[in-house]
Amino acid sequence: MTLATTASALLSAALLAGCGFQSFARSDAAIERAALALEGRERERLALVEPLLQAAGERGDKGDAERVRVAAAPAGAALATLARGERTPATRAASDDAQARLRAGLLRFLEGAERTPRLRADPAYRAAQARLEEADGRVAAAQRRLLEARQERAAVRGVGLTGLHAGELALDGARRLGERGELVAGAARLTAGLAGVVGVAWELR
Repeated sequence: MTLATTASALLSAALLAGCGFQSFARSDAAIERAALALEGRERERLALVEPLLQAAGERGDKGDAERVRVAAAPAGAALATLARGERTPATRAASDDAQARLRAGLLRFLEGAERTPRLRADPAYRAAQARLEEADGRVAAAQRRLLEARQERAAVRGVGLTGLHAGELALDGARRLGERGELVAGAARLTAGLAGVVGVAWELR
């Protein structure tokens, strides 16, 4: 009986490991897809920056416009680095920082433009602003999807750790069943561990 229970525990642990690997792979792939989508949206937004500044022309604040151009350069360089496949935590963090700086510069420029009556009434500027704001909305939506994918990955990791503990409990129960005086404790731990393993494997399916 000890051999059978030990084999059952090991089989359940293997089942959990297999399901966990598949679930981790799916969540990792979801994060990668969301990150690539965000990069694409950020490139779309970057492409609309210069047309906006050109539409504002001499009527926009030259200092704010220059700050936007200065911020756009590293934002573009960071996206180019990611596009080359250099997707390390450091390059992603650098891109996030560069995009945040660009966004801050754009907000300042747009706020200044709202205080300029001639720009508020200019159809070309208004059209360029609308395109940029739509692109910014798509960036925000892509950021939310990436955050959700990362949260899902963290949840999967938490379930996997729970399953690991359940597997250890089941194996300890099987070990105790082979020891004298540990029959009740061993059976209880084995049953609880196997139930936990099966439950987690179901969650990670």
